[in-house]
Amino acid sequence: EILVTMLHHLAANIDERLAAVAEAHPEPVERVRAMFDNQFTYFQKNPQYLMAIFATGVLEASHGIDAGIERIMVVKRRHLLNAIKDGQWSGVFTADHTAETLSHIIMGTFRLHMLQWRMSGRSFDVRKKGRALIGAALDLITR
Repeated sequence: EILVTMLHHLAANIDERLAAVAEAHPEPVERVRAMFDNQFTYFQKNPQYLMAIFATGVLEASHGIDAGIERIMVVKRRHLLNAIKDGQWSGVFTADHTAETLSHIIMGTFRLHMLQWRMSGRSFDVRKKGRALIGAALDLITR
């Protein structure tokens, strides 16, 4: 299935890109900011992947599509959790909530933003608005 292949390719690509971002940005706040900026830039240049990501629920139920989307979420969650845990350990991010809860909120913010961009026909600058959203999310979790 073409969509399943796209999703597997995307998961591997995201893992590579976010690993490179983590290596280049050891400071947790800048790492999170750079991770999402990297994602916004990638999807702005490759919007066809959004069609694959948001295909679940639109097409006939497919275990392969669901598994591919889950794989992407696991990859993103792993990289984001590492950054948030590093930030909590160093005292930069709040420890009032678990890293898992904070990553869930931030990933949900990202997903909603990307869905709005796709549904608007890509009518706004996804990077500019995305940077503002991630900046606000970082403000909420930074001590």
